[in-house]
Amino acid sequence: MKPKNPALIHQMPRVVRFGVAGLGLFLGAIPAALGKSSPNPDQTNQDRRRDTHLEQRLERSQDRPETLTTISAPPLSGTQPAGTPSGQGGFTAGAQPEAPEAAIPEEIVAAIRLRAEQELTRRRARRWDLNTLAVWTVADETNPNLSKAHKSAFSTEEYLSSTFSYRLTPQLTWQAGYNLDALNYNEFTDLSMLTNSLTTKLIWWLTNPLRVEAHYTFDDNEYSYDRGSSTWDQTVHLRVRHSFLQHYYHYAGWSYLNRQYKDQPTLDGNDNRILGKYRKDQRHTGIYEIGGTLGEHTMLRVRQEFYFHKSNAAFQDFYDAQDYKVRLSGSHTWSEHWSSSGSFTYELKRYEQRDVSDRAVAERDNVKTYQIGLTYRLSPEVDLTYTWRYVHQYSNDATQKFGDVTNSFALTAAF
Repeated sequence: MKPKNPALIHQMPRVVRFGVAGLGLFLGAIPAALGKSSPNPDQTNQDRRRDTHLEQRLERSQDRPETLTTISAPPLSGTQPAGTPSGQGGFTAGAQPEAPEAAIPEEIVAAIRLRAEQELTRRRARRWDLNTLAVWTVADETNPNLSKAHKSAFSTEEYLSSTFSYRLTPQLTWQAGYNLDALNYNEFTDLSMLTNSLTTKLIWWLTNPLRVEAHYTFDDNEYSYDRGSSTWDQTVHLRVRHSFLQHYYHYAGWSYLNRQYKDQPTLDGNDNRILGKYRKDQRHTGIYEIGGTLGEHTMLRVRQEFYFHKSNAAFQDFYDAQDYKVRLSGSHTWSEHWSSSGSFTYELKRYEQRDVSDRAVAERDNVKTYQIGLTYRLSPEVDLTYTWRYVHQYSNDATQKFGDVTNSFALTAAF
């Protein structure tokens, strides 16, 4: 506050002026000495949007094809039916349902099948395998900042995944993989993100239809222009998967996530940032999925997740939440070159104590995600996919409501 007569300051004795200035410096240094900074609502809202942005990106990554291997299963007598689920319910690479055979001579069909069986047998007999997946995506997004003030942006994404598999015994396979994911926005550069991932995995076939999987993943998520949102993620997964009736599968799993923020101070009980002490999050997740093929051309799956999320932020246990999510998805192959897919996801997130902005009620978020995709197979190894995706979040906190529509084209190569 300015004094009514600024000239009075200059009329004070020099000792008094120095004393007043010294007192001001001393009082201003108290928060720093205590290791605290003042609350910043804008920064807190940005952190919330970054968390949601990261979760949405992880959700999208579930739709990306896996780098599958043909040596993970023990040698079988006979071949695997076309379109049999593999991995996380995806199709085994190169084993899409075949096109109608009415116009193809029977001897040609027999020769193709024999060659495919010979190749499958040869690869299964090999102890190691190397699979690589590359995806290039261009997208237009109406609200990438996930705020009430919609502003669209164009983005590109380059994804590269390579997985090495080695069969230790007929029933035990070890895998090691590396993923590189670079997301770049032309305008919202603070949302641009680079992820480097390392993973190791063990697959133990107890019997031919029953297997146990355990794997560890380390992710380095770097927001180049917003280091406060950058994280190191370590995740442990355990899963039991069972195939039944030839064309169906289900699995149950648990995962533990430990997330360390690189440069985001955590919150004390008064909503002040504690300098030198960084935010850490932990999450326990339970998963169950069931799916399978209907006929030769259609696949359906249902996935449920429930997790507990804890953080070391003390203010209102700001990031502590319970989350339930259910996802229905399916795909259909129309011909040798054309296929389509779709999914619907509902998510309910209940924060334990975080108050909404205008009243003392814990925040509740409801998120609905709709997605439709159309894929054209350019060659046995290359696909072109168009995807429409709509995300709508309703919340009892008016500041957290948003909608976002994404139109994207992705070129995928598996080799």
